[in-house]
Amino acid sequence: MIITAPVQQAPAVDAGIETVTAAPLSTWQTNGTVWAIQVVGDVAYVGGSFTAVRPPGAAPGTQEVPRRFAAAFDARTGDLLPWNPVIAGPITTSSDSNCPSVGGGKRECGTVWDMDVTPDGGTLYLSGDFDKVDGKWRMGLAGFDTASGQLTNVYRAGIYGRAMAVTATNTTVYVGGNFTKLSDGSLRNRLAAFSRTTGDTLPWAPSADNLVRKLKMTPDGSKLVVGGNFSTINGSAPRRLAAVDPVSGARVPFNETNNFHSAAWVTDLETFGDTLYVTGEASGSVNEGVDAYNSAGVRQHFDNCLGASHSVAVLRGVVYAGSHAHNCNSMVDGFSEQYQGTNPQTARRYKLRAEVAVGGGKFQLLNWTPQTNDGNGPREMAVAGNDILWVGGEFTLVNDNQPQQGLTRFAYKDAGGTQTPPRGGDAPTVYSAVPGRATVSWSTGEDRDSRMVTYQVIKDGNTASPVYSVTTETKPWYPGGMSYVDASVTPGSTHSYAIRGVDADGNKGPVSPATSFTVPGAAPAPADVPKADAARVFYPLDETGGSTVRDVVSNRSLAVGSRAYLGQAGVPNLPGTAVRLDGRSGGALADQSNEWGRKLASVELWFNTTTNSGGYLAGLGNSRSTTGTSSTTDRILYMTNDGRITFGVSSDVRRTITSGPGLNNGQWHHVVATVDSLVGTTLYVDGVAVGTEPDAHSIARLNGYWRIGGDTLSGWPSRPSSDWFAGTIDQFALYDYPMTSGQVVRHRDAASGPVADTQAPTVPDGVAASVNGSTVTVSWQASTDNDSIAEYRVYRGSSAGFTANAGSLIASTGSLSTVDAGLAPGTYYYKVAAADPAGNVSAASSAVSATVQAAPPTPTALGPTEDTWVNSTIPGATAGGSWVMRVRAGANPQVSYLKFRIPAVPEWASLQSATLQLSTSANSWASTAEEQQIRLVTDSSWSQSTMTWPTAPAVSATVVGSLPSIGVDDTKTITLDAATLAAHAGQDISLAIVGTGGDNAEFDTSEAPAGSPVLTVVIG
Repeated sequence: MIITAPVQQAPAVDAGIETVTAAPLSTWQTNGTVWAIQVVGDVAYVGGSFTAVRPPGAAPGTQEVPRRFAAAFDARTGDLLPWNPVIAGPITTSSDSNCPSVGGGKRECGTVWDMDVTPDGGTLYLSGDFDKVDGKWRMGLAGFDTASGQLTNVYRAGIYGRAMAVTATNTTVYVGGNFTKLSDGSLRNRLAAFSRTTGDTLPWAPSADNLVRKLKMTPDGSKLVVGGNFSTINGSAPRRLAAVDPVSGARVPFNETNNFHSAAWVTDLETFGDTLYVTGEASGSVNEGVDAYNSAGVRQHFDNCLGASHSVAVLRGVVYAGSHAHNCNSMVDGFSEQYQGTNPQTARRYKLRAEVAVGGGKFQLLNWTPQTNDGNGPREMAVAGNDILWVGGEFTLVNDNQPQQGLTRFAYKDAGGTQTPPRGGDAPTVYSAVPGRATVSWSTGEDRDSRMVTYQVIKDGNTASPVYSVTTETKPWYPGGMSYVDASVTPGSTHSYAIRGVDADGNKGPVSPATSFTVPGAAPAPADVPKADAARVFYPLDETGGSTVRDVVSNRSLAVGSRAYLGQAGVPNLPGTAVRLDGRSGGALADQSNEWGRKLASVELWFNTTTNSGGYLAGLGNSRSTTGTSSTTDRILYMTNDGRITFGVSSDVRRTITSGPGLNNGQWHHVVATVDSLVGTTLYVDGVAVGTEPDAHSIARLNGYWRIGGDTLSGWPSRPSSDWFAGTIDQFALYDYPMTSGQVVRHRDAASGPVADTQAPTVPDGVAASVNGSTVTVSWQASTDNDSIAEYRVYRGSSAGFTANAGSLIASTGSLSTVDAGLAPGTYYYKVAAADPAGNVSAASSAVSATVQAAPPTPTALGPTEDTWVNSTIPGATAGGSWVMRVRAGANPQVSYLKFRIPAVPEWASLQSATLQLSTSANSWASTAEEQQIRLVTDSSWSQSTMTWPTAPAVSATVVGSLPSIGVDDTKTITLDAATLAAHAGQDISLAIVGTGGDNAEFDTSEAPAGSPVLTVVIG
């Protein structure tokens, strides 16, 4: 086994440029937890609490190869290497799960906790619970020669206790853990050092008052950084993270601001350049992320992620961490609390993440989210070269469903890594309250290693031609609402719609389940518009009495309080009634079905009031009492004393949007509030968006009940005089998607009476044109409209000032791009306009130009689609499939036939030349000194399988080429008349080889092993 020194990495890359891909590489597995990985050259040494390894894809307990507590693998391929030290530990009745069972209620404690290699690459050190290696005493510490793989003979003293950490220089080996004595009688409080050359215990003896988990030498060798659970080193602070002199053991300045909380501890240390990276865990949400310290021990960056981080590695300047992160809200592009195991919308912790240091002492989170199934997250990371990341831990699955235990690897694309396609999503929601239209709504999903994803709408299963495509940012923790209006459907027709994601590399994710939808032929009654638009909960509030009101979509119920009065006059133009609330306790309605808050949602209602005391209109709370109030609220709509409507969401902080005053004027007002965790919240009043809050991404940890008319407003901005609303409420609805602005307007108009749509969409922005050969692709950004966009119209002209009209229209599409193909060389100008379903058309965009260059003449080689010959002396014979075809004139003629398919010629090009290559067979009679003519055959309907002498098509007198002579087993090229062939562009052409004398000629056919006829045409 030949080992080289560790590879030096390249400098850091810019933030967000690239990460390793999220698809795991093929790697051997272990049958237990991996705690340590040390890469030396192209060898990855692995230590842990396993007893066997097995190939990739092998199920647990199958194809196992014994490897007790340590193994070696090819760092580039993941394959198992022969290195197989016999590591043994004491067998006891310990209940420590890190000690593998040996049966009979006993366990063997031989776990390897840490590994390090000397800077010269010569010696690999292991620390752990073991006491023997290869039958020799090695209590807690063993060294191996990397060139031979053999155990070194340098050993003098063992460690009584757990040796969790090891690091080495070229002269000294340092060990940390939970021990107070060595086997030579030396007393050492959790830190010790040994000579590399003699194994002797060195006088170096700093003292830690609690467990030491990790050791790392600073790159300049001036400080040994110590991490763990200790409160003091040599009797003084700082706790958890400190540094000592590697020679004297005296504490030296590092982390003097004492950044670690007393409830936290260090889990890993790693250096990259002049920076030391530190990860932590805690009994509580403190110091659980990644910190970066300079060589002086001053913290420069911290990500403040919550959810313990156990491992860290740096590759191409990107910091990778193994953890169970559930809140990285302090990071740039981070995510707020995910509440593992509660709300199914957020029940996830991110086990692997990537980040880079940016300004202000922060880290920026990158889009890299492979997943493992271990509860705590991967325990160890290491890098191979400058392009492969090794990950170890207690996981048994990678990326949710791929069996892989203990070890996995990820690589950059230039090292064989492959991008994962976008993950599949749920079936879209399809709805329409407008005849002849289908609106498709879906949520952005997750791509584990691409932030930008193109979403395609698949109609009626036609995956080859999506009806709509849109590219957008996607974040798994913040799904965004997307929608498409299909205006090309016939009322009464039924269609299916599904969604597929495609990443920037063209990797296609799975097609979602499809939703079938029958297009309405008539508009619904005004009161049924919410139901037609796929409200998931809809309370029309039309009951005239009773203690409950019913949801007409999912059959839920609202309990009616004693001061909530049904049967009141509702919104004009809507049949039915409404509910009046008297502004006191009991003046409320409370849903009796609890639910978790959603990351994509809308809430809609109508209200009418003259109150000057404000009050709670609707929201989610954790109480379903109509008289009491909640201790936690979210998604609330309330009115201030001066008649403003406020919509608020609550999670990391409370974020609100507020309308203008005066909505307490005794008139009916329509309110819609939308939640989109990717882009934030929006509040609409009477069809107009009155405000947005782009930072309102998160949702509260609340499994609550929707309430109408009253709940606590404690802590909310501009809290009104009353928490109970005095007024009338009608038509309360909830949706699983953020309603569009056009949809909001239609809902308002349905109740207030139809209003003609005369507003045109906005002009498409960002119009661009790109050229590929004779094809121009025109793309643009989406327009907006008070209703929706029915189509985009693309126009082409010959100058920038051309008029966009029916005469210059070249395409109408629902997508954000179109292709203009088969163009002649020249410069073309394009404009784009947007049209809505009412026929309103925006002004055309400014023109963009694209220049198509004349393509160089391109030769195309064509084989015959059919070839055969006929013989006058055997008139009924067929020769289709023969390896040869013969030609002769005279008394007993023979004629050969060839059929080719000539390519179509673009309008801007011509067929400039043509040649026919013929080869003779190796038979002695194949050659001829007589001229052979190539003549046109005007009938190409013949077939080689049935052609005989009587049925052969007539040969015309048109000679398109000639062959003066040809030898045996010879090849000649004949120039043909280009004009004759050009007349057959895009069609079949048949040619006959006709002799001029009585001599035989014999040519190879397309069925022959070699020498097939070849027709070459040059088009340009």
